[in-house]
Amino acid sequence: MLKTITYIVFISIYMFYMKSKLNDKRIIRGVMLVLILLIAWNIFKILKWDYSGNDFIEQLFWYLFYIPIIFIPIAYFYLFTSISFFHTWKKRVAVSSMVIIGLLLVILVCTNYWHNLVFKVEDIDHYSYNFGYFIVAAFCIIVIAITLTMSIIGSNRGGALTKKGLVIIGVEITIITAYLVLYAFNIVQKVNFLDDLTAAISIFVLVFNNSMIYCGLLPVSLEHRKIFYKSDLKLVLTDINGKVFDKTKSLSNINENIIEQMKNKSSMMVNDILVTKKRIRYGYIFYEKDLSTINNLKNEIEDNKRSLEKRIQLKLKTKDIQEKIIKEKYRNELYDNFNKKVREITDDIRIIEESNLDNDTKIKQISLILVYLKRACIFSIFKSANETRVASDLTLALHELIEYLKKLDINCNILFTECEMTNKNILDTYVFVYSLIDIARKNNYKDLFFRIVKVDNNIEITLSIDNATYIDGLENQILEDQTLIVKKVIS
Repeated sequence: MLKTITYIVFISIYMFYMKSKLNDKRIIRGVMLVLILLIAWNIFKILKWDYSGNDFIEQLFWYLFYIPIIFIPIAYFYLFTSISFFHTWKKRVAVSSMVIIGLLLVILVCTNYWHNLVFKVEDIDHYSYNFGYFIVAAFCIIVIAITLTMSIIGSNRGGALTKKGLVIIGVEITIITAYLVLYAFNIVQKVNFLDDLTAAISIFVLVFNNSMIYCGLLPVSLEHRKIFYKSDLKLVLTDINGKVFDKTKSLSNINENIIEQMKNKSSMMVNDILVTKKRIRYGYIFYEKDLSTINNLKNEIEDNKRSLEKRIQLKLKTKDIQEKIIKEKYRNELYDNFNKKVREITDDIRIIEESNLDNDTKIKQISLILVYLKRACIFSIFKSANETRVASDLTLALHELIEYLKKLDINCNILFTECEMTNKNILDTYVFVYSLIDIARKNNYKDLFFRIVKVDNNIEITLSIDNATYIDGLENQILEDQTLIVKKVIS
């Protein structure tokens, strides 16, 4: 316990050292979070090994030991995400996702007492790893890999990472990886000063933090680097009192006289050049912009904007005219289709009314015709939308025909498996099926069987009529043993 308390005190002192060394509040916040988790890890270590009593509480302390293991990689991910050049919403989504996954894994570990998915525990000294443990380990490895990749790429883009720094980071990662592998195989436990995993990881984190600063992975201050990243603006850095202590290689018009004049100003015009001042942690940044170039660009943008607005207005007018033409064409086509179907239906109804059938049969046959007309008109309207969809409404329409045929004592079975069809295929299929039903009704056939299947991109319709003969005017007929077979392919 005394050795662990010593580590906690040392980490606490190291926190104050890092806080004095770092300038950017985002870096301070991230590093402090990592160090606080290290302290919590060591505290949980004390509770894990020194508490004895209730079995549930003893196991709970054991599981709490794994909370920092999960969240230390997430803390580093948060640190490098917060100082990256990503958009703010992307940072929030990335960090929130990691935290949510981490919390779910913590819940999984802390509830192991009931499900044993992480550890199979016989007692506190005899346990084995279950698949949940390897999920936690894989998550930590993935987060660490993503964080290292993101930090190396970001530092390389900013020009801060050197080959020497990359070698140092690589050697340290290799050492800690080798240690963890040897620890997993119970090899380093035989060496007294290497048997404490918590202490070893804590020391590595402290050393690694300093190495990241030294190698450029963790910038001491990045506010001016972020503002002027890949920029050719002329930059002057001053302390709080306005004394220049750093400037870019580009020649600058900013001198001590201008700095003095801007003591209580955030910006000032100097010979068509805008000089802007920004407060940073250790002083001020002064930078200039040549507004003559910006004004030229502004005028060019305005000209392009007016030209673009004219083109957009012309395009909108053209589109409106095209839509009117299409609507008129569709309206005329729809009107012609409706007129054609109404004429056909009117002729059929007139024939039924003039027939010798009893009134009840006439009403049933007319009802069948009207149901068909209703559905055909609806499908004609859908036809204008050139889309492919699951033909569930065709199934409903076919079953509706079957129900009305039953009232006419016609036994009709339709085998149809719903599939994706165009609106045109749906209309053509329905119209052809009804045309065959209408022929069968007029010829007084009582047993009909339809089979509708999709073959490649075509719809294949087959009608079988028992005790039938050839029907005049109907194509693709085959008569087999008093069964008439009619086939049709709709493309």
